[in-house]
Amino acid sequence: MSPARVARFLPGRVGAAVMAMIGVLALQTAAGATPAGASVNESCGSDRHPRHGDAEIDWKAPVIARSRLLIKAPVKTIWRIQTDIDNWATWQPELTSASLVTPGKLRKGSVFHWVIEHLEITSTVRQVRPLRRLVWGGPANGITGVHVWTFTPTKKGVLVCTEESWAGKPVDADIPGAQKLLRQSLVTWLQHLKEASEARAAQ
Repeated sequence: MSPARVARFLPGRVGAAVMAMIGVLALQTAAGATPAGASVNESCGSDRHPRHGDAEIDWKAPVIARSRLLIKAPVKTIWRIQTDIDNWATWQPELTSASLVTPGKLRKGSVFHWVIEHLEITSTVRQVRPLRRLVWGGPANGITGVHVWTFTPTKKGVLVCTEESWAGKPVDADIPGAQKLLRQSLVTWLQHLKEASEARAAQ
């Protein structure tokens, strides 16, 4: 589905705002389709814990989506790909560019800039727990989002779980549409991450 058609889910500038939201990807998968192995809106094992501080989703947001996928690659490989922001566009075809603005190692407070379908987004890292947890978020076109990633090694591979919250007037204008778009964007990102990670692990 093209970005233009996706934007039609939401009225006026709302569609553009949602497309610019933190963590959103244009939908390559047909609406409602879920790649093999992916599960949507299942618990990521998250909780409201003091140790997370502001590094968790907005539990009061009108739109919250979750998805998880088993990736058969070492957690170090998956983590490197996910945190190498400068190379995101090499494995996510929807992105035009992505770059880490803050010099040095990715850490809390790091800022990165990325472009998807001519829409520019600036995100700020809220938490980095190497090989375990990554959180970023911020405002974009009236929508405030928080995107949380967790990585859990298992005997069969690494269970990568992602959850994101959206809040703001553009979301309130069409909650069902925003929910559908966010849910599918998480599935799409996970599938890209799986393909990139497993391909690298096989090299």
